[in-house]
Amino acid sequence: MGGGGKADMRVSEELDMILSSRKFDAVVLVSDGPTDELVLPLVQSKIPVLSVQRVVVQQSRGVEESFMLFLRYVRKLFEEEKYKKYALGVPGGLITLYVLLSLFVPGFAWPLLVAALGLALLVKGFSIDEYIAKTYRTSPILLTALVASALIVLLALASGLGGVSSLGGAKGLEVLGYFLLTSLGEQVLVLDLLFAAALLPLVAQAVEAALGNKHVGAREAVAIVLLVMLRQVMFEYARLLVGAGSILSLLLWVALAILALAAVVAILPLLGYSRARGSQ
Repeated sequence: MGGGGKADMRVSEELDMILSSRKFDAVVLVSDGPTDELVLPLVQSKIPVLSVQRVVVQQSRGVEESFMLFLRYVRKLFEEEKYKKYALGVPGGLITLYVLLSLFVPGFAWPLLVAALGLALLVKGFSIDEYIAKTYRTSPILLTALVASALIVLLALASGLGGVSSLGGAKGLEVLGYFLLTSLGEQVLVLDLLFAAALLPLVAQAVEAALGNKHVGAREAVAIVLLVMLRQVMFEYARLLVGAGSILSLLLWVALAILALAAVVAILPLLGYSRARGSQ
């Protein structure tokens, strides 16, 4: 029977009317659900209550209590700050995004919306946003390099796919060769963009180490040298795939890459030993 102040006032008035008509020593409250029992304090303020008897009317007590619990959580979803941004903000943002996409790219509204939703779930599921925030606090240069690398990779993919889409008879690995050799302008290849994207985070770590008066780690040094040499190896391999290269040139650059890597691995311990002696 509970329904707020007006309902309580009506119950109080009706109870006063009954009590004024004759004398009662006590009453028994008959309830068909938890809402009726809300008036128990009101009744007790006017006359003693011997007991509360519960009866089943149309639905079970458990169903009504479950419904009230459901309403309570729904109210929390739409009223409490930490919940309503998900219950109202996220659906509102998706609806707004869908309307905007329908206006500007009507043919791709649903795919783009699903992609945006999937990206958001991916970011939250793997805590990528927390990793980005942590990286920004501890290594802002590295974070900048990672963002730049991601943009460069996207540019490389767009350019490479655009280049191979116009090919007619290329198949299999030949397509990979043309993809890597797609040029942006006259000097820069997709291959160069991919290696630049891989080098940027390593260079950023080296810069941060230098700014922090730390020497570059052996892993970073080896990776930088390996990537620099591997670029030419992949260039010769791509030329070979499209029929413009030479197997001898490829083998030569592979040998040079192995020698350079071996030299770096051999020199790094000596540099570490010199540092250790110099610090003593």
